[in-house]
Amino acid sequence: PLNFGASYDVDDILPAMRNGLSYNGTLYAAPFYGESSMVMYRKDLADAAGVTIKDNDSWDNITKAAAAMHKPDAGVYGACLRGKPGWGDNMAFITTMVNSHGGAWFDKEMKPTIDSPQWKAAITAYVNLLGKYGPPGSEGNSFNEILALYNEGKCGMWIDATIAASFLKVPGVAYAQSPNAGNPVGANWLWAWAMAVPTGTKNTEEAKK
Repeated sequence: PLNFGASYDVDDILPAMRNGLSYNGTLYAAPFYGESSMVMYRKDLADAAGVTIKDNDSWDNITKAAAAMHKPDAGVYGACLRGKPGWGDNMAFITTMVNSHGGAWFDKEMKPTIDSPQWKAAITAYVNLLGKYGPPGSEGNSFNEILALYNEGKCGMWIDATIAASFLKVPGVAYAQSPNAGNPVGANWLWAWAMAVPTGTKNTEEAKK
């Protein structure tokens, strides 16, 4: 456990981050960065297309909004999403999408559930959204590639890490909580980079300092 003095305000850490790094109320890692995910979209394009994007919107409405903003002849694509294969690439997005549909990687007995109806619904929605309304070459796009596309004015919307907001340069960006297909606890990812001390270290006190 990490026991800090009064100079380290544990209560100032966002509750979701603090709880995610704690066990039974005891903090075991100190975060130096944390993020969630959200929808970032061009409000001017959405208004021109006559569509609205709400917090925790349905995937159906997100797809309709992407379709309405999709103008490939003008170099604008309705939805820019991670398409590059890999755990830190498209699977980061797909996992939360599956979660929003009520699916999971494993059941309580730790048996894989990727053949479930929830997975099928999520993957079908993902392929439809990115395949029809994404930019060409999406299979090579991860965070940095989409950031560049968005700042070039080529994306109607982007669903990704909240940290992206600090890098967006296109004016008129609007934000909404991530889409949800009915999961009662929401559909945002939660991530924190943190420092911790393994129990097996021979220099526990020095590491804590």
